[in-house]
Amino acid sequence: MAGPERAKSVVKRDGEVLITDGPFPEFKEWFAGYDLITAESIDEAAALMAAHPTAVAGRMYILPVVPLPWEQEDAS
Repeated sequence: MAGPERAKSVVKRDGEVLITDGPFPEFKEWFAGYDLITAESIDEAAALMAAHPTAVAGRMYILPVVPLPWEQEDAS
């Protein structure tokens, strides 16, 4: 996963969705599990996760998956 500087936070309060850009240094203290979803962008992922029950009861942290060096195609 990407680092906290690329994270977004999603929370839903009183019917309003609040999406905030990271970094979130407290993320490591609140991490309790994960869902892996497919989305075109981190903004689309945040919008999708706004419907998740955790967004109503707590806060969702969205982190993009980044390719590992050995998974990247050889440019030669």
